[in-house]
Amino acid sequence: MRPADQDRTIWNPYLQLGNVALGDSSARIDVVWHASPDASRWAVEYKEASDTVWKSASGPHFRLVDIRSVPTHRVYDVTITSLRPGRPFDYRLLRNGVSVFTGQAVAKNSERQNYRFVVFGDCGANTASQRKVAYQSYLAKPNFIVIPGDIVYEGGRISEYGSNFFSIYESAEASPEQGAPLLTSTTMIAAPGNHDTNEERDEGAPDVLAYFLYWIQPLNGPPLKPGGPNSPAPPDATNEFAFENGAGPAFPTMENFSFDWGNSHWLILDSNYYVNWNDPDLRKWVADDLKRANAKQWRFVAFHHPGFNSSREHFEDQWMRCLSDIFQREKVDIVFSGHVHNYQRSRPLNFQIDPADNSDNTSWKNIIANPVDGTFSLDTTFDGVSKTDPHGIIYVVSGAGGETLYNPEQQTEPESWQKFTSKFVSQIHSFTVVDIHGKSLALKQVSEDGSVLDQIRVTK
Repeated sequence: MRPADQDRTIWNPYLQLGNVALGDSSARIDVVWHASPDASRWAVEYKEASDTVWKSASGPHFRLVDIRSVPTHRVYDVTITSLRPGRPFDYRLLRNGVSVFTGQAVAKNSERQNYRFVVFGDCGANTASQRKVAYQSYLAKPNFIVIPGDIVYEGGRISEYGSNFFSIYESAEASPEQGAPLLTSTTMIAAPGNHDTNEERDEGAPDVLAYFLYWIQPLNGPPLKPGGPNSPAPPDATNEFAFENGAGPAFPTMENFSFDWGNSHWLILDSNYYVNWNDPDLRKWVADDLKRANAKQWRFVAFHHPGFNSSREHFEDQWMRCLSDIFQREKVDIVFSGHVHNYQRSRPLNFQIDPADNSDNTSWKNIIANPVDGTFSLDTTFDGVSKTDPHGIIYVVSGAGGETLYNPEQQTEPESWQKFTSKFVSQIHSFTVVDIHGKSLALKQVSEDGSVLDQIRVTK
């Protein structure tokens, strides 16, 4: 689905949240595209179905990506502000006054509107299953998509975004074989995973950390400094200045942020090992952010490493349960994660952390080496059918978006699951679909072939 002017535009426009402020519930949306650094005059116009005349969006702004080993290009960004919530609109990209791409999308929903979102992580691996999940997600017609980390394999590089991400989620053809034009029609939101930032970085590769170059998301998280505590290491010294110039304030601030959509509040966190979530300042920021959202009907959290996980693979990587006390106190409804390449749904649970694992920031190295200890309280009466009011938080692992599945044998070995696990699907790739209707939530897990693998309802 490339524009006709392929030599000038590298990838089609894609939709992003933009740098929204805390508590901003407006229907604004950002249109982002990449292009060669020349004298072309770029513009974005838009109109709703009832409009007869195209309106001009202000801008664009751009950042220059001048990284060794990849073609120099600009990341352009335009914000459309005057949209009516939940209404479809057309937008088009013009170069020198000539339209080179036209897309269709739906504006952010208001507090009173119903909406649907999709969750899948561990996706950008350029596999047949990634394409099938993309296609089925497109058929679901979500209002937005959340990726809880490991957006692009193996090292979160600029070069990998082309082959493993844009080519599949901007496919001209919507099909199980090709993928779908999700990026051009649906707002995508992402948390960083270990393959996106630091842990799986290709040694010496100059084009790493593309997450901070290509995603335009809120910068309303806690203040962090490049190379400082709780942030990923910047690229090697020979490329550090060029990267930081291209990323601007997004690095490392965009690690953590929050946003509102409809009657829900979302908190997106960086769960990688270099972030010490026992740091008192970070814990206070999480608690304060969720407190500010106490008027929202639904509160969701998304990050990469699951706090509660039954897989043999990555079983030890459960340090994020150290925030469960805050989530419980601030009445979070569902926590979404990836990292483990399958689907798991917990029973509603409360977790009382042992004091030794939640004392101060000196014990973080021990916490990431050993699962956080504590006492569980499980709601065993909730079934999501007749008993739909959970007492506790539901933890969902949705990491079956495309990369090789983990522990397929465990799907038929319930004796290997932890007591908190209610559903475990590891033999087919899948994604999560959630429908919000006021005080009612319907969650289902859908396979790459479109079959329903799990479903529950939650009511308030």
